[in-house]
Amino acid sequence: MKSFFPLSISVSGEAVSRVKLKGELDVYTSPKLSAVLGDLLEQGCIHIILDLGRLQFIDSAGLVTLVRHNEEAARAGGSLILLDPGAQLRKVLRLTALDRHLRIEFSAVRNKETAPQMKGAGYA
Repeated sequence: MKSFFPLSISVSGEAVSRVKLKGELDVYTSPKLSAVLGDLLEQGCIHIILDLGRLQFIDSAGLVTLVRHNEEAARAGGSLILLDPGAQLRKVLRLTALDRHLRIEFSAVRNKETAPQMKGAGYA
């Protein structure tokens, strides 16, 4: 079964790459993201920002992809930042305790009143 909302990926930047995701990150689309992140790391871009503001769904395969590439970036001396995850994704990260292991940040553009009040090692 194919994903109803295909994953859309756009990459910008060189020293620090920003990867914008739109749609679903699941068993069908995770290999696409994994290839993009692998290529970036191979090209020497070790600091990657994953803009998750328009990600609508994530499954366990998507979570594995995030964890794996977070570890690969760290081994290379870099970082993987999850930017602006929506409420549903924040809940999944919290329930799986990945919010304690992955770096999560929110855009400065967000109003402090509407930004989620999150605590834990992974939140900046």
